[in-house]
Amino acid sequence: VQNDPIARIIEAVADEIIYQSYFVKNWWETSYGRPNVNTAVIYNSVDVGDFRPKTSCTHGPPLLICAEARLIDDHISQETIKHVAKSLYGEGIIKGIRIVGELGESDRSALSGIPGVEVLGSVPRESMPAILREADIFLNLDVNAACPNAVIEALASGLPVVGYRTGALPELVPPEAGMLVDYGGDPWKADKPDLMGLSDAIRNVVSNLDQFSRVARRVAEAKY
Repeated sequence: VQNDPIARIIEAVADEIIYQSYFVKNWWETSYGRPNVNTAVIYNSVDVGDFRPKTSCTHGPPLLICAEARLIDDHISQETIKHVAKSLYGEGIIKGIRIVGELGESDRSALSGIPGVEVLGSVPRESMPAILREADIFLNLDVNAACPNAVIEALASGLPVVGYRTGALPELVPPEAGMLVDYGGDPWKADKPDLMGLSDAIRNVVSNLDQFSRVARRVAEAKY
């Protein structure tokens, strides 16, 4: 606590603590102990009028989107995208994968040229509602995320979420609104994840996409 300015503030100043998720709450209290003040969990919210589903049904294979703030030097994300593109785009299961976020030159080079992968890079935040409406499924690449806005925005846009059962995702995405799979190793040590399990989860969501999409929107309206 002595070397952590946030911990010192909480210990000396805070009257109440709001956590982004139970994952964050448990993580903090495991590291620093339970504080002597009231605590609560309040999830991030989203404008469900701005982030809304597309008005027409998808014809043909669905488009996956990955939207993260930064994907720089993220080897696991690169391997995940390559595997999904090879196993699902190659078989015609998906239309492709669109990547949104800040990338370094090496990352852009590693992902560009992969069949089925489109790299948009950084985009203005106000463009995200329209970009999400063009997609059909959200592929979450952020492992052990505290409370990712991108996931909540995707749900509000009617996109089922597929990812690993890590961080706050099990709190945000119920089974009817997407599919989360076991990581297959230790995410804190950046072990190689279960890529086959992830691609199988996408297949399952694709097979019942309309129902998953409707529930995803309802979850966002009810919770976020």
